[in-house]
Amino acid sequence: MYRKFIELLRIITEELIERDGNLENILLEVDDPDLNLFKLIEELRRIERDGLIEPEEADTVKVIIAYLFQRNTDMDTEDIYSIVFGDGRKIIWN
Repeated sequence: MYRKFIELLRIITEELIERDGNLENILLEVDDPDLNLFKLIEELRRIERDGLIEPEEADTVKVIIAYLFQRNTDMDTEDIYSIVFGDGRKIIWN
């Protein structure tokens, strides 16, 4: 299920780039309240590790996942960035 959702996010990112679309409107169509965002990011890491997605494309999908975290949880922004971009490690900003 999560691999299919990541594929859907990849399609969304392509559509956003091609049409300069509104992320909020597009995500309203695919957002699932039962979606476990932690499992989603784990699956994305697995896909990255297996080389099934380009790093640039993975980063774009991570941005959307971070947005979903911010919209659907009460987590602090720094914690979200740590989970999505830092593999759970705290990110040090220079």
